[in-house]
Amino acid sequence: MITVNRPDLDKEDAIAFIKGHFNKYIPSLEKEFSIYSNMKYNIFTSSCRSALYLAYTSLKLEGEVIVSPLTCSTAILPILWCNLKPYFVDIDPYTYNIDPEEINKAITNNTRAIQVIHLAGNPCDMKPIKELAEDHNLVLIEDCAQSLGAEYNGEKVGSFGDISCFSFTKNLYGTGGGIIATNNQNLALKIKAIQQNFCSFPKSLRYYRFIRNFIETNRGYIFDLLYNMLFCVRNRIVLDDKKEDSMLLYKPSNVEASICLMQIKKLSDLLEKRIKNASLLTKEIKKRCDIKTQKITKNSKHVFTKYMIETKKECTNVIRKLQEKGIDAKHLEYKQGSFYQERFDRNLLFSHFDSIKNCENYLEIHDHVVSLPISSNMIEKEIITIAKGVGDIIENKRGLK
Repeated sequence: MITVNRPDLDKEDAIAFIKGHFNKYIPSLEKEFSIYSNMKYNIFTSSCRSALYLAYTSLKLEGEVIVSPLTCSTAILPILWCNLKPYFVDIDPYTYNIDPEEINKAITNNTRAIQVIHLAGNPCDMKPIKELAEDHNLVLIEDCAQSLGAEYNGEKVGSFGDISCFSFTKNLYGTGGGIIATNNQNLALKIKAIQQNFCSFPKSLRYYRFIRNFIETNRGYIFDLLYNMLFCVRNRIVLDDKKEDSMLLYKPSNVEASICLMQIKKLSDLLEKRIKNASLLTKEIKKRCDIKTQKITKNSKHVFTKYMIETKKECTNVIRKLQEKGIDAKHLEYKQGSFYQERFDRNLLFSHFDSIKNCENYLEIHDHVVSLPISSNMIEKEIITIAKGVGDIIENKRGLK
């Protein structure tokens, strides 16, 4: 099976995992990341989800947060956890990111913040969005979970918002980790104080994730057997992280920081390989069929944390057929045993928000997007296999009936 997002770990990461049990790496990681983010205060978290929750908790807002509906549900949950109301705004039908013109129409006296989500590693159109936030005195929050390393107008994403939240487990690979970055010292102090009350990161979950990622890096017959065995005992060794409404808020440890620090030093090289593979995949797919791919935002660097296509056929059928061909395609979320996220107007958590009904582009596109495998360590043979599989299905050659 060509996995949707294969980790890229080596012996240096394994050594870092061991060293993290004996040394303090969180201050070093936060200092290293401040160079990347160009923000004064960078606080290490257990995940981007935790970072978003910490952002909203520290801000103490009341009212609505403008946000895109085309995203993983976990990007919206922190808004609900903090008793705020998500106001869904439609997407650009080509970039799949939130549409600045629709944001402008949606701003009311109840609006308190705008949360932009750089979907799949493709930057949002930040210039007009930042101007709208400043003009209306709104907090601008950047969800950079999928966009570490992406750029807009030559500047890194995460450098435009009042608060920016990152993940180290999407196009980097460790046992967990995220960052919340801001230039506001008071917010930074509040965030640190709140996070101190979180539970410690579970050791069982840490070991499980590292072993899983290391095995996934070295796929092959023997490692595939180990991988399957690992998932057989998964629910016995880790906490239940399947619940969609589960917070799972932890304090990060030096072990997570040590691996993240090692991985972030490799970021440029990993992204260069990922972008190169995405370019080749686009070229090979276009040879075989006419299909819509995510358009890169103007003057931007897309880092392809996900590689998204839009099909005329229902995404669930396309994904099943691709998986039958050994291609581990997904929808919006990467979960073991699950490949489709229910559309928000059908989801009990979000369907009662009337704003979702006005997102016409989202409602039309949601059930037609597919995330194809993309990784820094893919080989050309795998890329051609994916392109051929997509071509066969779209052109109905041993594909869908």
